[in-house]
Amino acid sequence: MNEKLIIVGGGFSGLFLGSLLRGNAIILEEHSRIGFPEHCAGIISPLTFKLLNIPSSLIESKFYYMNIHIGDSTITWSGEPLALKLDRVNLESYLLDRCLKNGVDVKFKTRVLDLNENGAVVTDRGLFRSGLVILAEGSKRTFSRKIGLVKHCKDIIGLQARLKCKVYTEAIHVFPCTYSENFFSWLIPIKEVGEAVVGVGGRRKSHLKMYLKGLIKNLERIKLIDQSKIIRLFGGIIIRGPVGKLSKGRILGIGDAVQMSKPISGGGLYPIAVASKLLADKLNLYLDNRLNWFEVLNKYETDIKSLIKSLKYSHILSEFLFKYNCKFLRKILEGMIKLNLSHDILGKIDYDEHFISLIRESLNLKYQLNMAGIMVLSLLKR
Repeated sequence: MNEKLIIVGGGFSGLFLGSLLRGNAIILEEHSRIGFPEHCAGIISPLTFKLLNIPSSLIESKFYYMNIHIGDSTITWSGEPLALKLDRVNLESYLLDRCLKNGVDVKFKTRVLDLNENGAVVTDRGLFRSGLVILAEGSKRTFSRKIGLVKHCKDIIGLQARLKCKVYTEAIHVFPCTYSENFFSWLIPIKEVGEAVVGVGGRRKSHLKMYLKGLIKNLERIKLIDQSKIIRLFGGIIIRGPVGKLSKGRILGIGDAVQMSKPISGGGLYPIAVASKLLADKLNLYLDNRLNWFEVLNKYETDIKSLIKSLKYSHILSEFLFKYNCKFLRKILEGMIKLNLSHDILGKIDYDEHFISLIRESLNLKYQLNMAGIMVLSLLKR
């Protein structure tokens, strides 16, 4: 079958991009339904919510505070609001409906077996040919690795539990390198329904259930939750970069397929939203025969440079912060506490655009002096 545009993968990347197109495209999805298997916590900033342009009914909770725990001390990061939790399964159902209304065809139970840079896609339901293929295969990265878009990766394996419990907090709680390896563990309360999401991360899958059990016990011990019962477990690979190549031949990668995620938290919704909006503009011109595939790639790679640069620098920063099991991150946070500067520093940082907002604030002399004081104090031997 000959198609003008093929999107490989019906996860968030493929569906959000497809929802921005004006028909004449096809999405190939191997599963029988979207939104499964579930793996993402769905935490975004209000900025990303605006980019997504989705109904507020898809928001499960709003958070005005995030408490970051360092030993017996706590740093509070606040916003108005700071972050939102999306219902990921219903979000993808909504995006699917938007795709279909726009005339984008979605073929379920269609497993891609192979593809090449000339636009040929081999599936278990036959051969598809296209002038342009968008690789949105997600965290598996089978084909992005095969064709050389991705070579190096700094993956963490995440395990999360949805709990039915008594909830005694309205803030997100984060524990750097506690019950996790070179990452953090977390509590996301959904107080409105008496539930919570807790999660851990690590490089060794065999340890995750032990970490999760320890985290839940600790959360009950410090009276953040109580009488917890696991409703379901979910999780998967948390991609932390570095960003790979964006294209090869007529294939263009987006989202997890090319490790387009925020390295510090592993979140991908923000970069995917930005990238999809930039790409959709070019793809609609391509579908209208006003751009050829080569022009799409060139214009897209030019427009997305600033996002890619920020993700790459953020990856370098995350490597520094998480090195030696969060040793440097702990020292910096301890420095903020000792100098009582946590609000002055974190209050200016956007949850999703944390690297960009950090660079923007670094031009302010007061901010520079505060950060210098924290760094000096952090590096001093105790």
